[in-house]
Amino acid sequence: AQQPRRHQRATTTIGTTHRQTRKKRGRELVHQKMSIVQILQGIKSPDNETRRRAESTYNQYVNRQPMAVLKELATTQVSSGDAGVRSICAVMLRRLVQPTSKITLTKDVQDHVQNCLIKAFNQEPMETVRRKVCHAIAPLAARCGRGQWNALLPTTFKKLEAQTPKERVSGYFLLSKLCE
Repeated sequence: AQQPRRHQRATTTIGTTHRQTRKKRGRELVHQKMSIVQILQGIKSPDNETRRRAESTYNQYVNRQPMAVLKELATTQVSSGDAGVRSICAVMLRRLVQPTSKITLTKDVQDHVQNCLIKAFNQEPMETVRRKVCHAIAPLAARCGRGQWNALLPTTFKKLEAQTPKERVSGYFLLSKLCE
């Protein structure tokens, strides 16, 4: 026979039971341990509740640790095997690096994001995702200012001189976004 649980309903000062507090802490820990990929997959979910929770988690994460989010998004942009995740990474990066964004980029995060975006631009096999990467590169370039992204123009001009038409089109598309 099971032994009865004593003090099961002892309350804390805010009126919840210890068991409820432990459950809540557990949910918060799970909430904090979600990877950026899981969050982005949740944002893409067709289920409204899943999407709402993922968006809430993402917004909290951005508010608490914007530099970590930027670095994780940039790293995921070049490392994910899922085109949908890479696509949403580019969209989220674009939103965070807009010149009007309230986030102040540190030099190391700015360099990391720049390097990852250039790498993504060069290696992205899907044209639609590559265009979204271009949409993320342009506002970051505008935000950084002249001479703050040394690899950008050489990479763009290299694409303009590429052998394949798809690569040249990507170069022209990026150049057009940079000129906006």
